[in-house]
Amino acid sequence: MNAALSIKTVARLANLSIDTIRAWEKRYRAVVPERAHGGQRVFSTTDVERLVLLREIVSSGTAISRIANCSTAELRGIMRVAASGGESDDADVVRLLRAIRAHDIPLLCDELLSVALVRSAVEFGDDVIAAVLTELEHDAEARHTGELLLGSALVSVSSTLLEKYRTDAATAVLSVTLPGEPHVIPGLLAALVSAEAGYLGMYLGTQIESSDIEMLALDLSARAIVVHAGVESFEHTQTALRLRERLTGVRIVLTGRGGRMAPPGLVHVNSLEELAHFLRNLHAIA
Repeated sequence: MNAALSIKTVARLANLSIDTIRAWEKRYRAVVPERAHGGQRVFSTTDVERLVLLREIVSSGTAISRIANCSTAELRGIMRVAASGGESDDADVVRLLRAIRAHDIPLLCDELLSVALVRSAVEFGDDVIAAVLTELEHDAEARHTGELLLGSALVSVSSTLLEKYRTDAATAVLSVTLPGEPHVIPGLLAALVSAEAGYLGMYLGTQIESSDIEMLALDLSARAIVVHAGVESFEHTQTALRLRERLTGVRIVLTGRGGRMAPPGLVHVNSLEELAHFLRNLHAIA
């Protein structure tokens, strides 16, 4: 999916020193390159984009420690907000934030549907929802409650959205939120993208044990399982590895910053756009 680039090439493309890239990797795990034979760092074009975003945000005065664990989609959202003077210029985002801050769940559900029904699943997640979460991140009073309200509203409208994005598919892609993850939003969005990519996209919910995931994957003949790893967790990595070992032929995809720890054999994607690309290619070789 991505070219293999040396650290020297990446430093030139991202306009960063090699020392800075190494420091951001070792101290903050802001980027986690692959290792080629011999231990040499090998970067992807996605890593370059991430480093450019980090450089731009850091240059505006934000400490790297504050943003190192943000997903690439979240970094894009921070840049959009910064470019518009700290207030989103997207009318859809503004309406969603207004409903969240008013604690008006019926209105929030209506607004989510009105936005999602005219956008692709990737645009809805990577652009609109990522921007909403970014603005909530900068609102200390509304952040926690806002994320809970947004997650609750997405659950309420998810069945309608899945029908909107779903095609006549029999092959399932499961999306799951593992125990310890803070909210359901990434898993729900992954299910929507899976449905639009031509699969029976299913979100299994929160706190699902690996044995139950295995059973459902076998019963539904799932082609892939998308596991959100929003936090770096050894347990999450072990769960993903266990699923890969026990479900032969099922691709295990990790999303979120914790997915950057993924060992060989597990797929890690940085955004819904990358997830959609992976699933479309997987569908083509089915």
